[in-house]
Amino acid sequence: MRSDDASVIEQVNRQEAEVFSLAKYEEGLIDDQLETPLLPDHKRLVALQILRLSFKDGNKWVFSDGSGGTINADISDVEFWERLNNREVAFGKGDTLKAEILTRTSEKGGKLHTTHTVTKVEKIIPPEQLKLFPK
Repeated sequence: MRSDDASVIEQVNRQEAEVFSLAKYEEGLIDDQLETPLLPDHKRLVALQILRLSFKDGNKWVFSDGSGGTINADISDVEFWERLNNREVAFGKGDTLKAEILTRTSEKGGKLHTTHTVTKVEKIIPPEQLKLFPK
């Protein structure tokens, strides 16, 4: 885009130009592909009780945070996965993770979209030790 005096105001490269494609807009593909952050990413330390786990890449784990609902989350902690793959950690019914979780809220295709990622597992707490968990 150029101004009246022919100086460049904005420049779009070939890859970015695809976003402005009229054909894609008319097909309704633009809104489904773009994700717009609504809030800053939020990282916090939490206690998450394991409800369902998965060792398959790409599958989310299901946790309870004690609020009555469930949280579906990826685990991106490489050190935790290494320990798990080396059988250095084990899980049992009712175990809780003391972990850092990243929450990302965005809008995609006109719908609210929230994702959770466990970025660091600090500790695995068996049910009998939960009463010792510091507040």
